[in-house]
This record gives sequence, structure tokens and C-alpha cells, in this order.
Amino acid sequence: MPHITVSYRRADSDAITGRIFDRLALHYGKQSVFRDIDNIPPGIDFRKFINDALQETDVLLVVIGPRWLGSRGGQARIDDESDPVRIEIETAIGRSIPIIPLLIANTRMPNTSQLPETLKAFAFLNALRIDPGQDFDHHTDRLIRAMDRLVGGTGQANAAADEPALERKPMLALTEPSAARAEPEGVPHRRQLREVWRNITLAFADKKREAAFMDFYRSHSYWQGPTGASHRGGNGVSRFVLGPYG
Repeated sequence: MPHITVSYRRADSDAITGRIFDRLALHYGKQSVFRDIDNIPPGIDFRKFINDALQETDVLLVVIGPRWLGSRGGQARIDDESDPVRIEIETAIGRSIPIIPLLIANTRMPNTSQLPETLKAFAFLNALRIDPGQDFDHHTDRLIRAMDRLVGGTGQANAAADEPALERKPMLALTEPSAARAEPEGVPHRRQLREVWRNITLAFADKKREAAFMDFYRSHSYWQGPTGASHRGGNGVSRFVLGPYG
């Protein structure tokens, strides 16, 4: 099971981090994604707490919004040696844990002059952009694809531990028409129509909708009744009369 840790500042990106967390939990399972490790219990050395939290982390996601550097008393929080976000990243760098910066909206990566010496390498990491608007799904899908390569593409297997996986429906076998509804020889487009039929039946995951469509299709199919008959016109040329879908 992969272990993914999300680093962020509440005052900077609390809402969007919640959305990202939900998408990752849906894909990898809730037990695989961790956040709020800065919510340290009273009396606990937060350096040890963070160190233990990152002990088995496979990848650290760093959510960076417009106020990520932080400000406290005129000084950037990231410059404070006791800043939990700084310690998280320093620990990940020290352990060679893969780090993916996530830039929210139009936020830019901090440059080396804005970071302490221990974090300067962070400025050179390739980041992914997360749009909180209409491109959110597209960007988070791209993030998940990148993470699957890091954690071995085991997301779907772990998601099954938290909620049942969607049923994989096999392709429905097409039976030959009965003698009463024998398909006339020489009917054009037979293979094309069968392929359409296969594709359509695969599109229905709900059994009731699938059954209703099958009944409708059979009652209007091109081989039922005289509408699908091949016959000769007055000039002796064979022609085919299309059914209702023509």
C-alpha cells in the first residue's frame, strides 16, 4: 500500500488541499493518504512527530499557494528553523523521498533567494499546476498518473480496501438470430452494425438500463420483419430497405 503525505499551510491552501486529498483518497484509499501532520499533540516534539510521520512515506506532495512562504512578525515562516512545513521538506530531502510541488492557480515556485540553505534544492524541482477551477479534474488526473509511476501504479487495488470496486462487465455474447428472425443473406453493413451493438452494450454498467435497451433494440432491429428484407425492384436490381435506424 503506498503512503502519500500532503504538506500545506492551513492559512494558504486549506480548501484546495481538502479537494486534492479527497481525489487521492478515492484513487489510493483513505489509509494511504496523510495530511495535517502539523496538528501535533501537546507536549510532543514536533521534529520527532514529523520524522515518524514521514518514516514510510513514498512521496511528499507540497501544496504551494500565494501565501506559502508565510509571514510572522515581518519574517517569512519558511526561514524559521522550527517551521513544520520547512521541517517536512528538509526531512524528505534528507531521506531522498520523492517530492512533488503542487502550484495552486498562478502561484510560482519560490526561487533560491526566498528559501533557506537547506531548502534551496527544492526550488529546482519540477512542479505540477493545480487549477482550483474548471481544470481541476484534468490536473489532478495528471498528478495521479505521475504518482502511479512513482508508487508502482497500485492505486486501484488499494482503493478497493475502502470501497467496492466497480463491477467489470464482460462483453455480451451475440447469439445468432433465430430461424423466425433469420438475417437475410447479403444484408450490407452487418459487421458494422454488430460492432456498434457490442460497443453500445459495453457502455451500460446498469443492468436495468442494459436490459431495457436490449429489448428496444431487438424490437426495432434491422433484421426483424419485412423492413430488413432484401428484394428486387422492378428493374431487376437488388436493393435493401433500411429499418427504422436508416
